[in-house]
Amino acid sequence: MDGTRVIGSDAPAERQAVLGCWLRNDLTRAAAIARQWTGREPGSLDAWIMLAETCTRQHRPVEALESLRKAADIDGNHPLFWRALCQAALLAGAFYTAHGAVAAARYTDMPPKMVAELEQWLKKDGLVDTRGKFLKPEASEEGWQDLVPRLWQPNREEVRLCWGRCRGRILVYPLDFSGPAAAFASGQGPEIWFSYPAAVEKLSRTYENTFLQVIPPPEIFNPFQAYFLQASLHLCGFFPVQTTPQKWISQTPVGALEIHVFGSRHFCIIENDSLVAFLCTFLPHVFNGRISLTGPNEDLEVALPWLTRI
Repeated sequence: MDGTRVIGSDAPAERQAVLGCWLRNDLTRAAAIARQWTGREPGSLDAWIMLAETCTRQHRPVEALESLRKAADIDGNHPLFWRALCQAALLAGAFYTAHGAVAAARYTDMPPKMVAELEQWLKKDGLVDTRGKFLKPEASEEGWQDLVPRLWQPNREEVRLCWGRCRGRILVYPLDFSGPAAAFASGQGPEIWFSYPAAVEKLSRTYENTFLQVIPPPEIFNPFQAYFLQASLHLCGFFPVQTTPQKWISQTPVGALEIHVFGSRHFCIIENDSLVAFLCTFLPHVFNGRISLTGPNEDLEVALPWLTRI
């Protein structure tokens, strides 16, 4: 996990000095220069990242985390921030954070070559086996998980997903959405909302409560939580690949998981029964066992022709 950057003539003098110390393996001097830089320019993202990377090279993950928190306050979505976070989190054994950093980096302008480098770091030091056990000793995510999207924070609420078939495809939705979606698909009116408080509570986080007064459009039930399936496969090294602007595919030896986006509509498709079986047995072992996938769900299968109407 070297990650040495090319020293350019346009780089700040401090960065060039730190990089020069890295090349000479003089990490004590590199850390001193980086700390002086952060003292002179506390608003410099580059300064805090260089200090974090130096601390990582010194095998001092606690100090690296402190620097990364400062960097996050300046720009917590910069490609180089995600790179430094992945590197430091792997050293610390905060593997969910490391995966979250790489997943988030894909949605920035990080060059594909750098994303591939980060994926190689994960393959070397941060994957799980089929029982959800990381191949290297795992440590606490406390402090680290605050720096990644909520999706990658393993101590959140329970996520219950279900699957059903429609026109030969296996689609995934939150279990709490299956009941009200089936009711609306069957022609019932907005009064049915009061029979599904869990769905109302989830949707109220995103939408104004005026949705309770009308028959909603199908996209209100977007399966955003299905991204947890993509994240779970990410832990195994089955990284998503964007094949079109609308499609991400996570290919596994037993089948593919596809996420499709059409405007405001999201769809999660599991290729076959083999991948369904793998996910159902694998999910209890990751994310602290808080993700479940069950099916086929009768309500969902009633609702799917309506839910998938474009």
